[in-house]
Amino acid sequence: MSKSRKAHKTPKTAASEKEFRTALLSRARLLGCEGDLKIIFEKYDKALKSCTNDIEYRHISECGIAEIHKLFDCTGGLTVDGKMVLPPEPSFSNKSKIIKL
Repeated sequence: MSKSRKAHKTPKTAASEKEFRTALLSRARLLGCEGDLKIIFEKYDKALKSCTNDIEYRHISECGIAEIHKLFDCTGGLTVDGKMVLPPEPSFSNKSKIIKL
C-alpha cells in the first residue's frame, strides 16, 4: 500500500470525513434526499473496500462525489483537487443556486 493510500486512513482524515458526511447529510435532509444520499454512501463505501490501488480508489471516489453533486441538483462544474470531474451544465449561470457546506 502506498503512502498516499495510507493517508485516507489517518485519524485526522477520518474525523474530517465524518464531519463532511454529517454536513452532507444535513444538507440532504433539507433537500429531502437524505435516504438517497445514504444509499450513495453505502454503494461507494462498498466499492472502495475492494480497491486494489490508489488510482482506482481516486476514480471511485470521484464518481461518488459526482453522484452526490448531481443528487443535490448542482449545475455548476465540479472540480476535485484542481481536476474538472464534471463540467458545468449548459444552463449554468452565476445566478444558479450554489450549495456551500
